[in-house]
Amino acid sequence: MEFVRGFQFDDFVADRRTVYATTRALEIVSEAARRPPASLRESRRDLPWRAIMGAGNVYRHDYEDVLERAIWRAAREDVPSLLDAVESMIGTLDRAT
Repeated sequence: MEFVRGFQFDDFVADRRTVYATTRALEIVSEAARRPPASLRESRRDLPWRAIMGAGNVYRHDYEDVLERAIWRAAREDVPSLLDAVESMIGTLDRAT
């Protein structure tokens, strides 16, 4: 989210470093989605876990087919709602301990 803050789409696409940094950050998010226990992921069935986890493979292996528009949309639209969900999950864990 930080990488795309203040950018318009055309400026984002023109800044290759930002595109690559954003893509790498999304790869990390994808990997991190694999780490919570299945029971925790089950508690949030509203999240597209398989798609989140699978996105990293696309970013890493099909990079020539990954469109900047998809990276932009993920960073601007998908990550904020995912962050809200993760923070809620962490809050649940904190209360349970």
